[in-house]
Amino acid sequence: KAEELAKLLGLLDENGNLTPVGKEVERIPLDARLGRAFLAAKNSSPEEQKKLVRAIAMDIEGDRSGNLQRRLSPLLPPATGKDPWEKALLSGFVDQLARYRSKQNDFIHFSGKTIRAHKDLTTLQYDFYLILDVTARGEAIQAIPVLEEWIMELEPFPFHEENVFDLEKLRRKTRTMLGSIVMDESEKPLEFKSLSTEAKVKFLELAETPFRKKLKVLKDETRWEKLHFWAKINKQSLDDFPFGAAEFFQEHSSWEELSSFVFGLIEKKFGITNLDRELPSKIDLGGRRELPIHYPLNLDPYVEAPLQDFYGQKSVPALLQGKVPLQVKLLGPNRMPIQVTKDLAGFWTRMYPEMKKVWSREYPRHYWPDDPANAKPFLLKRQVV
Repeated sequence: KAEELAKLLGLLDENGNLTPVGKEVERIPLDARLGRAFLAAKNSSPEEQKKLVRAIAMDIEGDRSGNLQRRLSPLLPPATGKDPWEKALLSGFVDQLARYRSKQNDFIHFSGKTIRAHKDLTTLQYDFYLILDVTARGEAIQAIPVLEEWIMELEPFPFHEENVFDLEKLRRKTRTMLGSIVMDESEKPLEFKSLSTEAKVKFLELAETPFRKKLKVLKDETRWEKLHFWAKINKQSLDDFPFGAAEFFQEHSSWEELSSFVFGLIEKKFGITNLDRELPSKIDLGGRRELPIHYPLNLDPYVEAPLQDFYGQKSVPALLQGKVPLQVKLLGPNRMPIQVTKDLAGFWTRMYPEMKKVWSREYPRHYWPDDPANAKPFLLKRQVV
C-alpha cells in the first residue's frame, strides 16, 4: 500500500525506483504526504505557504500550540508562484479526493467508499473535496474544496481508463477513473479490434462463459444436427472443432451473427456449398403434404407420418442426392409407430398384408388398399373417389 501511494504521488516510477520528485521529497524530513505537499508549495506565495503550514499543523495534526507550525515553516521551499495552498495540499493527498453528490449529500471517495456529509458541512458548493477527517459514525467532518483543473494538472496524471462490458448487448462503457471515482463515461459498440491487448484479454475472459452457453444453444438447432450427420457420413467429427471466441469477435459484433459464423466455419472446412440441398429440412410426399426431417444426433435421420401418407410410395425418400435412404416411421391410427423401415417396398410386400387384416378390423373407417404401393394417399375410405 505504501508503494502504491508513493507511485500515485509521483515519488516512485512503475519499476519502484525513485523519481526526480521522489529524490527531492526524500530530502525533506517529513513523511511522504507532507513532503510532497511541501514540495508543491514552491509554486505558491509566502502567504499561501503559511496557510498550508497552519492547515497541516492545526487541522490535520491537531496541534494548536504553534510549536508544529514553527518546526514546519523552515522546511518550506522558496515561494515562486501564486498557487492556492489547497492545490499544494492536493499533491500529497490525492488518494483522499472525493466527488460530492448534492442530491444524496454524500461523497464518493477515491477508495470507492460512500461517505455521508456531516450536518455541520453546510456550504458544499464544489464538485471535488479532500476529505481529511471523518467522525466515528463515518461522516465527513472536514472537507477542503478542490478545483477540477487542479486535478487535471497533477503529475503524474492520476487518471486511468476502465472498460465495462455489456456481455448481452456487446457494448463497451469506457470510464475515465480517478481511483474509484468516475470522472467521465461513454458507451459505444464493442469494436473488439480497437481494444488494447489488456482489454481484449479481460473481455475474452468475461465473454467465454456466455459464448459457450450460446454455442450450446446452437447445438440444439436442426442445422447443427444436419452437420453432425453429414460429418458422420463423411467419417469426420465436430466434437473437437475449434470455435474460438477471439475469432468470432474479431469480425463480428452481435450475438445474432454467431449462428452464421459457426455454421459458415464448419461448412467451409467441410467443403459444403449447399447444405439445405444435400440435407433438406422437409420432404414432399408427392404433393400430399410436406414432412419435417429429423436429424437426431448419433441416430439415422427419419420422417414419421400416418401409414396412409405413404400410399403410392414405392421407396423411402433419400438424402445426399439419393445416396442415403431416410428411415421412415409409419404410424398407425393410434398415432403410435407400427413399423420403422428403410425398405418401404419390402414392407408393402411382406408385412403390410398381415397388418392390414388386423388394422382393418379395428379401424374399418380407415382406407386399407390391397396395393398400397400404387394407391392414393387417403386416410379414410370416404375420401376415396
